[in-house]
Amino acid sequence: MRWPSNYPEGCPPADSYNADGRLFRLANRSSYAPQDFLSAYALEVKRVDKGTIPEIRDEYSNCQARGLSVYRTYEDTVKAMLKIPSLSKKKALVEVDSNQTGLLKNTPNKRNPRHYTWWIPNDIDLGSKVISVHTKGQLRESLNRLIEQDGELVGNSND
Repeated sequence: MRWPSNYPEGCPPADSYNADGRLFRLANRSSYAPQDFLSAYALEVKRVDKGTIPEIRDEYSNCQARGLSVYRTYEDTVKAMLKIPSLSKKKALVEVDSNQTGLLKNTPNKRNPRHYTWWIPNDIDLGSKVISVHTKGQLRESLNRLIEQDGELVGNSND
């Protein structure tokens, strides 16, 4: 696989593995848009180019920031939306087929144990990998069902 030239040495990490199956990514729009598949690093570069910030901040310089934040299951994605306030503002969930498309690694943190990072090689048309888009209305039904099933999720948004 050929990786973007802005990846630091050793990125993706040696312990990442071939992506396979379905992955889920939260999006800022209610339909698929390539802008929703930009890494945190790419978004940071755009801010610098626009003059919004003077330089790339350190937390966006690492390998993980070059990949995309994704989840392995629909349910894990919806649960993350319940627990993390910034994710609850997302407008859609995009389901993609990751077969033969990059490397994946579980990159958990305190509030988000089922978070994965997906590194995508050059020359991949992600639009051709989209399986479905679940809008906020569709997600709301899933959120309500999960709240009913799993009372521990209620009130944990400030963790």
